[in-house]
Amino acid sequence: MIMNKIIVAVLIVLTTLSMVLSNGCLGAEKKVESNPVELLDILDGGDPPEVIVSAFDALVSMGSGAVPYIIEDSRGMFGAFPAQILREIGSEAIEPLIQIFGLSDDPVVKESVIIGLDSPEVANLLQRELESEYPEVRIAVYNTLRVTGIKNDEIIQSLIKVLDSQDTREIEAAAYALGKLAEDGDQDVIDILNNVLQKNPFGFAHNASLSALYDLGYKQTEIFQMLEQNVLDVNSTKKNGAMRAVAIIGNSDSVELLAQVALDSNNFYRSEAIRYLGMMAPDPDALKVLIEAIKDDDHMFLLQLMMAFNEYGPNGRDALPALNELKEDTDSSEIEEIYSHTLEFAIFLLNQDKLYWSTRHRL
Repeated sequence: MIMNKIIVAVLIVLTTLSMVLSNGCLGAEKKVESNPVELLDILDGGDPPEVIVSAFDALVSMGSGAVPYIIEDSRGMFGAFPAQILREIGSEAIEPLIQIFGLSDDPVVKESVIIGLDSPEVANLLQRELESEYPEVRIAVYNTLRVTGIKNDEIIQSLIKVLDSQDTREIEAAAYALGKLAEDGDQDVIDILNNVLQKNPFGFAHNASLSALYDLGYKQTEIFQMLEQNVLDVNSTKKNGAMRAVAIIGNSDSVELLAQVALDSNNFYRSEAIRYLGMMAPDPDALKVLIEAIKDDDHMFLLQLMMAFNEYGPNGRDALPALNELKEDTDSSEIEEIYSHTLEFAIFLLNQDKLYWSTRHRL
């Protein structure tokens, strides 16, 4: 673990020195605008929205030079800002990410890098890491393959093999990936997924297999009815994974089902349904449900709602009238300061010309 920290630290020092020399300012006092560490601290919140957005843009403008800092700052599952920064940097981020990946043997660092490699340009690395010794890395690979659509026969066979494992986390991620990557109607995959259902009569692996079967075109009406029963079930073991499963399917029926939970359920599940509807951005029907949810007369879900609207960026501007009305009609003393700040931040992001916040890598 110490060696991994040293490796990332060395990369950061080399990157910083390169940036300083290229700017001709060796020995000069650094400005906040050129200090990646301070810029990443700003993204943690507390500053005015325009300052946070400026920090985001400054990190993007640094290109590959910002990458080691982002990985060091964002151990494990990426936050909404760092992941989106790497997407904005684009192909320029790939080389330093691969370099960090190769030098580190820390599974948490490797997981962060794999999540950051949200690009079809890294197919060889992703395929190789299907055999990683670390389950966290393998799961990150399955999810990235699903999101990017990278596939070939070897990848499909590797994912099929995972379904025989004992780790339900891996089975879940591999099943979701197969639903998006295998050919529609592939009977071999369908048979294996049905076998997974028999072995896992409830839980996350069960719901992921149902979602994959639906995506492969297998008995879609019957499969979705089973997912609907799980989503509306009072049994949390069935309900939790089923909401994610229908969000990954991501069609109009999914929106309608999640809307039932978001607008009429207990507090925890309402919050979860709102979160998944946000992750379905830029779906316009999901956005309509979130706008309807603003009308809730208490502020229990305001924080979750605002984070969901952040996912839409410019595509969510239909929400602005309702949000501005909420801001005008609600006395600041009625809600906690954090809620007020979050409301202002959501309104600010919806007024921007590009997307700054995305958690699609978590779906």
